[in-house]
Amino acid sequence: MDNYKFPIIAFGLCFLTCIPAFAFYSTVSPPSGASTVAKSLVYKAVAADTSFVNGIRVAANAAVNLGGRSVALPVAFRYAATAANVAARFSFGNPLLFAGVLAGSAAYEYYSDNKFEIENNKWVERFDGLTCLTGCYEYKISGTVWYRSPQAAFAAWLASANAGSMLYQLKEYLYNYAQVTVYYWPQSYTLKSISNAGQSTLNISKQAIPPYNDSRTELVTEDKFVTRMSSVPLPEDVPQLLPVPLPVETPIINPSPQTDTEPLAEPVSQPFTEPMGEPQAVPNTNPQQFKTPVIRILPSPTVDDPWQVDIQPTDILRTDNEPVIDPNTNAPKDDSVAKPSENTPGLCDLYPGILACAKPVFDTPDTGDLQKKDIDVSIIPQTGWGADNASCPAARHLSVANVDLPFTTICNFMTGIRPFVIAMAWISAAFILIGAKGGSS
Repeated sequence: MDNYKFPIIAFGLCFLTCIPAFAFYSTVSPPSGASTVAKSLVYKAVAADTSFVNGIRVAANAAVNLGGRSVALPVAFRYAATAANVAARFSFGNPLLFAGVLAGSAAYEYYSDNKFEIENNKWVERFDGLTCLTGCYEYKISGTVWYRSPQAAFAAWLASANAGSMLYQLKEYLYNYAQVTVYYWPQSYTLKSISNAGQSTLNISKQAIPPYNDSRTELVTEDKFVTRMSSVPLPEDVPQLLPVPLPVETPIINPSPQTDTEPLAEPVSQPFTEPMGEPQAVPNTNPQQFKTPVIRILPSPTVDDPWQVDIQPTDILRTDNEPVIDPNTNAPKDDSVAKPSENTPGLCDLYPGILACAKPVFDTPDTGDLQKKDIDVSIIPQTGWGADNASCPAARHLSVANVDLPFTTICNFMTGIRPFVIAMAWISAAFILIGAKGGSS
């Protein structure tokens, strides 16, 4: 049985030691202020955030765990199309906030510029009305009330009792004559009834007055408020003033830096490199190279997990022993630095003393005549490949991923193929026996 232990143990050790070389997925811890509401990602901006160009971008810091060490990752958010709608509904429902804390702020100006104001702790719509700067007049037809436009004076006259007699006369014309035409404003300042009997004329009086601005306000409904403001993009400095998280799109993990070139580029996710040790000299390299273990973090968001990243442990080779990268900066832009070059040393260059790198000797040894001897071969049954009372080894803890790796699946697989391995061993033994018997004859 001991003859079978070594291959199994060697396979297990190889499997465990090779695990860190494989990539795996992890989840970034969102920054404070980011959460999920009804399967939608929302974010509450803070004053320390940085705005990007070409739309609303709010920079923040997330974190990912690498072997028990928390690594900060820059994150950018692009506000969703529904952000202005959510902000409008919140703002309409909290007028006291704009009448107090946010009075005169950029958030108040955002709504004021669209003709919404706070009066008596309620939202009202502002109407600028008629404005006259020079040559201003007011108008009337009868009575003592003057109006700022001929249309308003004519409408007031139609609603008055004085209009009754003339309207009655127009009706009489309609009955007595076939062709009757009534002229209203703005063709002229007269109301005419043209017929074979003649016409009636209504004169409108006017008088000069000083310049004026007719402005007024009235209460606004929530639907009207939200409908208008939903089509107005949020200014960059407004989200951080509103005490409410707003919907955002998929986070941009480790966004590309802003540039001064035109047109301004939209930020996109890019890999992040985190060094996991100091540069070490690589033996037998000319020129001398240095190897630094790093972990590449590649944003790999999905619909169900927008914070998913791909963790890829690797090495970076350089011809100097300077640190590869500052942990708080982006990955190097030069691919030749991030990838091994064509002169990367092989296994035997790195470890020339191992058995696999020993040079074979092909000289034929002088052994003389080989003696022949008859031997008896017998098979002694053993317990087989693995004892019946063997147990599965305990799970191994991977500090890089901070997870436990169980061996249950491997043990079940080994148990399943155990009969086939034993059968193949018996067949191999039979061929050995046949060969031994044939050689002794």
